Amino acid sequence: MLTSRDRLALMVKGLPRGTTPKHCLLAAEVLVEVTRELQRQGYRYSDDSSWPYHVLVSAAWPGRFLSIYCGGFRKDIDVQQLKLDGTADTRFKEVRFRTPVGAVNYLRRRLS
Repeated sequence: MLTSRDRLALMVKGLPRGTTPKHCLLAAEVLVEVTRELQRQGYRYSDDSSWPYHVLVSAAWPGRFLSIYCGGFRKDIDVQQLKLDGTADTRFKEVRFRTPVGAVNYLRRRLS
């Protein structure tokens, strides 16, 4: 599981040294809050080191995941169903939340 520092290091990879955009700081902070809430409510999740702006939660279907994403420009948290190949499944509407608790509570309703 990625810590805030590890996630931030992946976000700024390729940028000039000493440069840390504010949206990266905000996204890392929000995603750490989301992972804490996922742990608190007993959900298993995984981090995607190739795209540190989201956390993957296993869906009820084998091999499928729900992506919890934060771009960092706002504290909004987007939840999106993913296809087997990892791309967004446009058959399902993306849902947006303002708090980590709201996003995780949505997962509880969606996955039960």
